[in-house]
Amino acid sequence: MNKLFLILMLIPMFSIGQNIDCNNKVYEVYEDILNAIGNSFPPPPELNIVETTRKVAYISDNGIFLEKKLIDNLCSSPNFESEIAYVIAHEIAHHYLNHNWMYNSGLGYTSEIGKFLDDNATDSNQRKLSESQADLFAGFFGQIAGYNVLQYGDKALKTIYDSYKIPNEIRGYPSFDERIQILEAKKEEAKKLNLFFSLGIVAFELKDYKLANILFNVVLKNNFTSREIYNNIGLSHLMYAITISDNLRDYVYPVSLDKQTRLSFEDSRSSNISDNPQEIIDDAIHYFEYAIKADENYLPAIQNLTVAKFIKPENEKMRTLILEELLSSKYLSPENKVDLEVIDLLIKNGKKNKINKKAKMGSYLSQLNILPKNEVAKNKIFSFEYLIKHLNIDESNFLFGFDKPYKRFKSNYSKFSLEVKEMDNAILYKIGDNYFIEVGSEILDQLSIQEEEYYRDEDRIYFLVKDFN
Repeated sequence: MNKLFLILMLIPMFSIGQNIDCNNKVYEVYEDILNAIGNSFPPPPELNIVETTRKVAYISDNGIFLEKKLIDNLCSSPNFESEIAYVIAHEIAHHYLNHNWMYNSGLGYTSEIGKFLDDNATDSNQRKLSESQADLFAGFFGQIAGYNVLQYGDKALKTIYDSYKIPNEIRGYPSFDERIQILEAKKEEAKKLNLFFSLGIVAFELKDYKLANILFNVVLKNNFTSREIYNNIGLSHLMYAITISDNLRDYVYPVSLDKQTRLSFEDSRSSNISDNPQEIIDDAIHYFEYAIKADENYLPAIQNLTVAKFIKPENEKMRTLILEELLSSKYLSPENKVDLEVIDLLIKNGKKNKINKKAKMGSYLSQLNILPKNEVAKNKIFSFEYLIKHLNIDESNFLFGFDKPYKRFKSNYSKFSLEVKEMDNAILYKIGDNYFIEVGSEILDQLSIQEEEYYRDEDRIYFLVKDFN
């Protein structure tokens, strides 16, 4: 009898503990999504967990409201984080997409939505469009934050409709079936944008800054104007300017890419980088300023802007004046300030002993910059032909394009397209005459490959193949 009583006592205690964990996880998911979005203007909405039991989730002037009942109903799901992330990201989307008509209605789950729609007449097609925009927004930023919101959004919706006994049809608003259709329609689009963004990071890390710039711009043109996107576009401009500047490309700089994508360059000015370093740096500065406008405390863009201002002057006198100003910046670490001083001395051909002494107070970047050029360069023994042969990939894929079947992802706002071909032991991506090869990280144990020749993202390895012939 006592054992039975103990078991009965433990069950509700376990349930309470589980729900507390889920409540804490909700706030964690919320912060992850806000960090992925990265915009502080307009200011992010405040998250509130409330005891009401009829509205599910909604947004108002006072923030986002999630009912505890909703969290409890989703809490036991093995995919709880992604399911609740769908609801949270969707509500945040209405805030940043300026869907003011949605205030106090949220996803409109309950019968109370009827009265709201009577008082706030809006075309039903506009509501469907708003829901579609919010799902795409949620899908992209949810994925960047680490949650597969569109994959599990339909499960979250079904649980909500069942547990709240919501009718499938609500007058003047997308039905349950229409919601599921919207989710399905946005899965591929969100996957496409995530792929563009991810390959942009790969291209950047493999030092193809023009290609990275184009991939990031494709995301930007889809109205994902977060601080990270602006920062990454600005940085791809800046790094390209450095690579084509004789007096700048020999050094490494304290810059920061935010990771949380032969092509025609005629799509737009933003994807058609000029060959004038000063013009490119000006563009980079503008993008960093956009990122800071989105979040005035966004350190990566602030630091990158500092570096851009430092390298822009074409004469030593102006650079000296800029450097003096930057050395008083509260955003640069003492080590990074030294890094810039070391680069300035190197550009001016300063005395070696003075430069070496100064470099000891900088970061590892200063140590790299004072190394003789022949020590920095490494002998490359790896060839892509060897990689392709090892993977049993037919060279014709790189000479004549992919044989069917393969997938093609196009931009909604430009002529950009990306082709994807999945093979037994690799995935190939084609952008114009550029090819990415994605393989498992075990290949590093099989081949002699140097770090600068690949990019690693967890257990996947990426190569960039250019000018195969």
